[in-house]
Amino acid sequence: MTRSQSEMDDLKNLQREAAELREKRKRTRSSSKPGKDETPDPEAEADESDPADEGELLEKDPEAAGLAVHLDSVIHELETLARKHPSLALVSAFTAGFFAGKLFTRR
Repeated sequence: MTRSQSEMDDLKNLQREAAELREKRKRTRSSSKPGKDETPDPEAEADESDPADEGELLEKDPEAAGLAVHLDSVIHELETLARKHPSLALVSAFTAGFFAGKLFTRR
């Protein structure tokens, strides 16, 4: 009984935190609402990382810049392979998900 009670408490805490984050996001969006002639761009709101900040961080840490370039090339290569061989990409994604699930089990 205590396990289910603690899980219920965890669930309630997560729901409360999610509601607080939604309210915070709602307040920030309402303060920067577009005018009557402008239409909101949901994609622009979802990806609001400032490229200038990223550039400054990469300039300060050259190793991070190298890793970022390497990561971009790996992602591009994976996207290309997934377009050429979609069935292989699906099997690979399933296998990776299976092993990640086994790795992060709650037992």
